[in-house]
Amino acid sequence: MVLVSTKDKIKIYTYLLKEGVFCFKKDYSSKNENLDIPNLNCFLVVRSLASRQFVTEIFSWQWHYYFLTEKGVDYLRKYLGLPDQVIPKTHKFDEQQKEEEPEENEERGEKREGRGKGKGRGRGRGRKQQGEQENETPAAE
Repeated sequence: MVLVSTKDKIKIYTYLLKEGVFCFKKDYSSKNENLDIPNLNCFLVVRSLASRQFVTEIFSWQWHYYFLTEKGVDYLRKYLGLPDQVIPKTHKFDEQQKEEEPEENEERGEKREGRGKGKGRGRGRGRKQQGEQENETPAAE
């Protein structure tokens, strides 16, 4: 059984709260590049957070990726004794994006619709043209 020191645990928690994402290679004999902590200790600490659903895990190509959830942000703030204004970088991007994206188009006063991949002139398959109506007669069998 491996015991992780409180100092290393706090380092991992602060890094995770600052960045919002934590990744490391599945090579438990080496050290983490960002924190200079053995990868085994990082794995044990973050695995305990994952079991309590404070982070979500993705494992791909021998790399562990952990993403902080809202529940995890609240837990880490409480554990580290930080105010509510502390937000991970990944969560700051969402707030900035919401502020920059306007609800209405100022030029026309209309709400934006669609995916923004054209000017709405597409004649896709299966769609009715503007002047067309459905045939009310049943199809011949």
